[in-house]
Amino acid sequence: MLSESEILRKAIRMAPLVRSITSEARDRTEAIGRLEFRLKRLLSRHGDQLTKIRLVEGALFVQRRAIDQLRRELAPLNCTLDQEHPERIVWHVANREVCFEEQIRVVR
Repeated sequence: MLSESEILRKAIRMAPLVRSITSEARDRTEAIGRLEFRLKRLLSRHGDQLTKIRLVEGALFVQRRAIDQLRRELAPLNCTLDQEHPERIVWHVANREVCFEEQIRVVR
């Protein structure tokens, strides 16, 4: 089993890659939120909004697909994207979880 210091050393080596993925996940999650808000507004309006709705739905699809791609990139690293906090990536190692946020944190 890896010691806590070994886990932290490995986490520090992974940090630049994980930070890059985290940044992209955060940006895409924010874009999804904005697009969902826009779609909700369009759906509540009366009149012919079909073209605008389809454009927003297409943009949402692209953003969600990119998030899925990020999850696939994280899988070989034994990492997952935290569903509730897109700025957090969790590394599953030695029966522990290491959270990459602003600081690396080992969770027992």
